[in-house]
Amino acid sequence: MIAANGETLKDAADNNADLALNNVGDTSNIFISKGIAVTVPNGGEAWEAGSTQTIEWKYSGNPGSHVKIELLKNNIVNRVITSAAPIGSNGNGTYKWTISSNQAVGSDYKIWITSIDNNAYTDTSDGVFGIT
Repeated sequence: MIAANGETLKDAADNNADLALNNVGDTSNIFISKGIAVTVPNGGEAWEAGSTQTIEWKYSGNPGSHVKIELLKNNIVNRVITSAAPIGSNGNGTYKWTISSNQAVGSDYKIWITSIDNNAYTDTSDGVFGIT
């Protein structure tokens, strides 16, 4: 779980990864004291099947050098997007994902990112997004 306006809460897995948001509407101001936080998509987006989109996350602490990115549909793993994307640099990570043109249309998708070196570093999108 992540809180707004500098408030700090434990993440949903209660793995001592304190996460905090300073400004929910602007992901450039996210501060994470230890952990990973998916910032895009994070709820409300509509992405077209066949398009290329950028998945974004923030991180801090020592999550390791790579993350696994999975697509959830109705909170169930639909597919592994990548099994080993570079973590990023300076606390920011991105991954360009070309959505399969035959990906099922739906409005109940989330992204799940987990460090492959330390699975205590994990997060999912806060809200659902759509694939059209």
